[in-house]
Amino acid sequence: MWRLSLSNASSETFEDIGYRLFSKGLAEKVHFLQTSLSAAGKTRSDAVDRQRRANLGGQVDGGKPRRKVSACFRKRQKFSSFQVRRSVQLRDAFSVQLRDAFNQMFDAVAMDKKRTVEQINQRAKLASAIAAELKCAQKVDAYTSPACEDPEALLKVTEEDVLSELGFVPSWLSSGENNEEGKEEDSNACIDEASARALQQMMDGQLNSKRDMNVLEIKLEKEAWMDEVKPEDMTETQKKKVAEFERQTTQLAALQEAYRKKQEGNLLRVKEEIRDLRQKFQDKFKRLQDQRRQVETEILKEELYSIRHCVWVNSSIDRANSLDDLLRELSDCSRQTKRTTEEVAKVRERCEQLETQHRNAQQTEKEIVASLKACLHHAQLPPETYNALMAIFRQKRKQSQNRRSTSISSSSERRNDALQEDESCRGGARRSPDIPEDTAVPEGVDETFLRKVLQARQDKREAESRLSAISASLEKSRRYLSCMQQRQQQEASLEASFVERISEARRELEMMEMDVKLLVEIKQGRVEVSSPAPVNMYEDACIVHKEAIERCNEAILAIGKQKLDMLEMIKEFRRKIVMVEWEKQVLDAEARELEEKTKDVHMLRVTKEIQKYLAADGGRNVVIKQTHSAPYLPL
Repeated sequence: MWRLSLSNASSETFEDIGYRLFSKGLAEKVHFLQTSLSAAGKTRSDAVDRQRRANLGGQVDGGKPRRKVSACFRKRQKFSSFQVRRSVQLRDAFSVQLRDAFNQMFDAVAMDKKRTVEQINQRAKLASAIAAELKCAQKVDAYTSPACEDPEALLKVTEEDVLSELGFVPSWLSSGENNEEGKEEDSNACIDEASARALQQMMDGQLNSKRDMNVLEIKLEKEAWMDEVKPEDMTETQKKKVAEFERQTTQLAALQEAYRKKQEGNLLRVKEEIRDLRQKFQDKFKRLQDQRRQVETEILKEELYSIRHCVWVNSSIDRANSLDDLLRELSDCSRQTKRTTEEVAKVRERCEQLETQHRNAQQTEKEIVASLKACLHHAQLPPETYNALMAIFRQKRKQSQNRRSTSISSSSERRNDALQEDESCRGGARRSPDIPEDTAVPEGVDETFLRKVLQARQDKREAESRLSAISASLEKSRRYLSCMQQRQQQEASLEASFVERISEARRELEMMEMDVKLLVEIKQGRVEVSSPAPVNMYEDACIVHKEAIERCNEAILAIGKQKLDMLEMIKEFRRKIVMVEWEKQVLDAEARELEEKTKDVHMLRVTKEIQKYLAADGGRNVVIKQTHSAPYLPL
C-alpha cells in the first residue's frame, strides 16, 4: 500500500478518523478562504482601475481620442499578489492536513490488519491441529507478512544484499553472526543452572508434559484368551466379559464417529471464519483505496489551484509590463502614422499643382499651333508656301541644338542692324542673319511670315521643354506619393496589429483575474446558505463559464455524497455499539448463571449412599470417565 508520508501509529478507530476527516475538511477550508480573502480584498486601491480605464479610453492614435466604451458589467474586485499568495499558503496547509489525516487512517488500517493477521494465524493453527487429529490433508497455511511491511526490515543487512553489492561475503559478517548466536546460547545456558541440572538428572534434560488423550486416540485392548477360546468353550464369566468388550467397542466407535463429525464441523467453521476475516479486511482495504483516491483528488485540486495562483502572481506583472510596452509602441506607431499622413497630404497637393501646370503647358502649346495656323489662313498663301512654312514649323531641333541651354527667352533682343547680303555661289535668295542656317528658306515667301513661323516654332519648343520638365517632376512626385501610401498602409496594418495584441493581452488579464476570483469566491458545497430571490433584473449580471458552474456542481454533489457516507458510517458505528451492549448483557447473565451453579455445587452434600453408588460398577465408569476426560478444543 502506497503511503503519502511517514506518521506515527494512531490508536483511533477507522470510523473516528473518517468522521473527523470529512466533517472538518472542505467546508471549513472554503469558509476560511472566502472570509479572509473578502476582508483583504477591500484594501485594494482604485489607482489600477483608473490607469486601466485611461489606457482603454486614452489618446493612443497620436493625440486623436478614441471612443469611450461604457462598462456593461459592474466593476470587479481586483485581487492583489499578497492575497493570492495567502490563498496559496492556505491551500498548501490544507493539503498537508489532508495528508496527515489520511496517514492517520492508514495507520489505523495497518493496526487493524495486524490484529486481523493475528486472528487468522490463531485460527489457522487451530485448523491445523484439528486436521492433524482427523489425519486429513486439509492444511490451512498461516499468513506471513512481507518484509516490506516491517519497518525494521529496512535496517537488516542480509548475505544476499552484501553478495549483490560486493560480489562476495566478507568473513567478518559470518563471524559476527556466529558470535551473536554463541552469545545467545551462552546467555541461555547461564539461566537457572540449578534447575537445568535437576532436569538433566531426572528426565534426561527433556521436560515431557502429560497430555490427555482424545477420543480418536483411545483404543480398547483385547485380552489374548478372547481369540484363543472358542465361544462354545467359554464360561459364563468369559462370555460376559466378551459381551462387555463388544459393547464398549461399539460405544467407543459411536463416540469416535460423533467426535470426528464435530471436529470436521469445527474445521469448516474455522475456515469460514478465516474467509470472513479476510473478506472484512478486504472490504476495509477497498474503502481505504477509495478514500485514498478521494484524498489524492482533493490534494491534486488544491495543488492545481495553487499552481494557477502562482502562475497568476508570476505572470501578472510580466503581462502588465508587456501591455505597457505594447501601449508605448502603439503610441509611437500612431505618431509615425500621423507624420506619414501629413507627408502624403503634402505630396498629393504637390502632384495636383504639377498636374495643373501640365494641363496649362499643353493648352499653351495647342494655342501656339492654332494661332499660327489662323495667321497663315488669313494670309491666303498658296498651298505650296503654306506647306513649306508648316514644314519649317514642324522641323525638329538637332541633337547639337538640343544640348544647348533651354534658358533662351522668347523675348530676347533681335538684332535689327543692317542686313548683310550674302550671295550664294549659285546666285540663290538672300538670307537674313536671324534665320538659322539649318532652315531652308523657300522662294517667294515674305520674310514677315517666315519670322512669325520661326518665332512660333521657338515658342513651341520652349513650351515642349517646359512640358517635359513638368512631366518629369509630376512622374517623380507620383512615384514618391505611391511609396508614401504604401508606407502609410504598412503603418496602419502595424497599428491594427498592436491594437489587436493589446486587446488580446487585456482579455487574457481579465480572464486570469476572473479565474482567480472564481477559485476564491465561489461557495463550494455550502448547502446551508439560503437561496436568494429569483433574479428579475440583469443590470449587474456577470457572465460565468458553463464549465466552471459544472465543476462547482460536481464539487457540491461530491461533498453531499461524503456527508451521506459519513452518516452511514455513524449509523454502522451506532449499530456496533448496540451489539456490544447486548453481548455485555448476555455475558452478565451467563456469569450470574455460572455463579449460581457454583453455589449449588458448593452446597451439595455427598452422603455414604452417594459414595457407594459412585463406587459401584467401576469397570463401566472407566470408559465413561475416559470419554468425558477428552479435551474439547475451543470454538
